[in-house]
This record gives sequence, structure tokens and C-alpha cells, in this order.
Amino acid sequence: MPERVYVAEGASRELRDLLRSRHQLVTSSTCIMNHLRGMLRQEGIKLKAKAFNDESTLARLLTNKSIPKHLHPIMTSYEKTITELRKQRGALDEVIFEYGNKDIELLKSVPGVGDVASKTTYAAISTVKRFKRAKQLTSYCGLVPSVFSSGERANYGHITREGRSEVRHAVVQGVRALLRSTNSDGKPLRKWYERIARRRGSKTAVVALARKLIEIIFYALRDRRPYNAQLLHVH
Repeated sequence: MPERVYVAEGASRELRDLLRSRHQLVTSSTCIMNHLRGMLRQEGIKLKAKAFNDESTLARLLTNKSIPKHLHPIMTSYEKTITELRKQRGALDEVIFEYGNKDIELLKSVPGVGDVASKTTYAAISTVKRFKRAKQLTSYCGLVPSVFSSGERANYGHITREGRSEVRHAVVQGVRALLRSTNSDGKPLRKWYERIARRRGSKTAVVALARKLIEIIFYALRDRRPYNAQLLHVH
């Protein structure tokens, strides 16, 4: 039998559309930057992955006499395109910034969950009442391990990567921000990450902490209570 599909409405639906469009602009800009980096690499010019985040990079390259002349019109065209994409993303950011409610503020209280991540998560979840348990929400975000059964034995593999990929990506980015932070509220979570990283490696620990953040998000929304490090249980 077909399962019932939840259809978001109101602010969450609007935010989904806005955030998806924002993501598309970011993806387009990144694609152009990577293509340009690839062409320049063939000419012996190696640039870091985020080199074009500095808006002056392309202008400097256009004055580089070692770059073949046929690449100059390409770089000029790309510079205009990247500038326009940034302008359009900024316009969407202004609209997205205006959205706010109690759920989004609760999400922002969780370490590593900033403005974009909180709104991305809210837009995807819409209402936490859809989920009876925290595990259902982590599964919805594709952060539970896949299971392979053979007879009476169950083997656990990589995370399923099913469900809301935008939340998964936002929370993983939040984990990386949390690990770079020195905020005292996130200290217990960083220590928990370090214990797992020593036993199972940093990649597994990042995923585990992302799953932990989703669990914290579930209880914050369900209980209508902001994150509190003193109430955190990490083993």
C-alpha cells in the first residue's frame, strides 16, 4: 500500500523553495569556479578550492601575462557571471533572513546550527509532531546506518543517505563549525566526538556527532526547550 506523504505548508514550504533556489545559485557558482580552476591547472596555475571566494582573485589573474590570451575572454565572462550569481544569492539571503519563529530560535540554540542551517532544518521538518522518536528523524535525514541481514546476523554499513539531503549536509557543516568553535556550550559534544574519533576515526565521528545533533534538535523541538549543555547525556 502507498504510504502517506507529508506536504509542507506555510512558512516551511516557502523556506524550502527559497533555500532550494539559493542552493542552486551556490551550486552554479561553484561549478563555474571549478571549471575555471581546471582550465588554469592545465596551464600550470594551481588554485585552492576556495580561491575564488576572494572577489579580487579573477581580477589579478586577468593581469597575469603567463595565462594564454584565449582564456582572458572566458575569465572575463565568468567573472561577470559569478558576480551576478553572488548578487542574486544576496537578494535571496535578504528574504530568507526575514523568516523567523520559535522553532527556528530553538534550533539556533543548538551548537553548530546557524541561521541557514536552522532554517534549512525547519523547512524540511516543518513540524516535529510528524516523528514519534528521535530515531525516526535521524532516519528521515539519512543519518542511520544501513543494515544487511544474513540469517540471524545483522551487519551495519554506511549511513543510508536517504531522505532530506539538505538537512544532512547542513548538519554535517554544523558539526565542522562546532569542532572549530571554542564555545563552552559545545565542549561536551567536542569531547564526545574526540572519544569516538580515537576509536573509530574522524569520518565516523563526524557522522556520529551529526546524528547526535539531530537527536538534540528533536528533543529541543518536542519539549519546546532550548539546548542546555548541563542536560546533555553523552556516553
